[in-house]
Amino acid sequence: MKTYLKVISIALLVMMLSACSRHNTADNPMNSAPTPEPKQIAEPIKSGEPAGTSAVETAVKANRSYRAQPPLPVITAGAAAIPAVQSGYCWDYLGCADIAIGAQRYEGMSLTVVQPGERIGIVLNYEPQPSSVVVAAVGDDNAYDPVPLIEGGISAPEEKGVYYYMYFANWTTEDGVYTLNQTSAVFAFEVR
Repeated sequence: MKTYLKVISIALLVMMLSACSRHNTADNPMNSAPTPEPKQIAEPIKSGEPAGTSAVETAVKANRSYRAQPPLPVITAGAAAIPAVQSGYCWDYLGCADIAIGAQRYEGMSLTVVQPGERIGIVLNYEPQPSSVVVAAVGDDNAYDPVPLIEGGISAPEEKGVYYYMYFANWTTEDGVYTLNQTSAVFAFEVR
């Protein structure tokens, strides 16, 4: 089972890193601060684009509006909100960021208290919706254990304790060959 979890962890990390763009052009200022989201859709790339511009980048710039930051899921337990904290991502012109996972992202934050077995709703208010979503429990050793996502939610564990989860969303081209964007978030709650 531990081998399976390690394979899943490595596969998710490779998926996130595979979407990263390594070059830095005027159209992809990876080291500059993000700008507010423009009101118009980006102009299509003209034929004289710089060398190294990929077909995926061309499609993204032509057909999608720029977002200043990756979206975060809205997570609830009944009427109570469970904060989601941004983790790693590869997002449009922002490039990629590797950010700590699990308890490290929640230091100093108060945890939402939930009941054993309570339904935890998970919604991403973003269009288009991701091509795939994975939710995984984060173990003490930061190993991921995938959790079934049923009708937009999961069930809180029956045992009392503090639980950390990772939310992964992935957008691909229609044929599923290329990754367009990826984001992940950490959320946690306490079962009492």
